[in-house]
Amino acid sequence: MYQDDVHTIAERFLRDIEHGKTSFYAPSDNPDIRPFAELVNSDLVTLWRKDVPRYLVGFKASGTPVFTHDARLAASFDSASLKLIDALRVLKFHQIPVETMPACWFSSFQGE
Repeated sequence: MYQDDVHTIAERFLRDIEHGKTSFYAPSDNPDIRPFAELVNSDLVTLWRKDVPRYLVGFKASGTPVFTHDARLAASFDSASLKLIDALRVLKFHQIPVETMPACWFSSFQGE
């Protein structure tokens, strides 16, 4: 199939939706498929700051925070965990303002 064919099919589909002619499209054969959004765990967060490097990786034995440019190396915390609270306390002690953001699926989970 050529790229032009894909665009033509997409245009026809959108036009059919616009004109209410989508009744001929077949229903899903597998109604048990769950939307991807339900599989994403929004309870995991990462910590980031405005300065670069942005993403918290963890802490050295001395308690010094370590940051990275790569979100794949960022530590992720359960949003209701004591580890997250401890991390926020250490960062506050070091006067490093951070914000939380939803963790990516590939972040390094710091489970208890």
